[in-house]
Amino acid sequence: EDVDPEDAEFQRRKRKDRMRANMKFIGHLFLRQLLSAKVIGAIICELVLCAEQSGDYVPEEHAIECACELLMNIGYTLEQLPTGFQALQLVCNRLFDLKARKTPEGKPAYSKRMVFMIQDLLETRAADWVSKTFKSSAKTKEEIRMEQQRDLEAKSRGIESPVAEHVVAGQRPMYISSTNAATAAA
Repeated sequence: EDVDPEDAEFQRRKRKDRMRANMKFIGHLFLRQLLSAKVIGAIICELVLCAEQSGDYVPEEHAIECACELLMNIGYTLEQLPTGFQALQLVCNRLFDLKARKTPEGKPAYSKRMVFMIQDLLETRAADWVSKTFKSSAKTKEEIRMEQQRDLEAKSRGIESPVAEHVVAGQRPMYISSTNAATAAA
């Protein structure tokens, strides 16, 4: 049966989007303590093929993307747990290896987009899961220059950047933490 290439691409993209949405959902379940760190560890190890026998296998790009999506949503909280820390170590080491992996022809095994996604995850983890998010809006060159000037002045005084907001990637929401503390005290 002939399948229209446009239809096939649409279906592939739809499946990929659904997988990413599932990763966000799984992350939210973990942050609400409905899934254990052991289960999350198994999921992320499966996505990046951490098993000993899969050393030569390279996971597909969508699996790497899903693992990165999940870790960016829960990384900080997962790293606070002993089981989660071990799984995270294993997965980040595997991602580091995959990022540098080459095909037999000497080309990178993954697209630049995937390499940068992995790099972003590893850098965010190295920065204790703190990432900068910028308020995006169209700006003139002069506005950008002025913002950069303010940012440099703030840095020289030891103040955080007034332009960017610092967010801890994968931190359990405060309303959940305070609810759990109140429940434990009762």
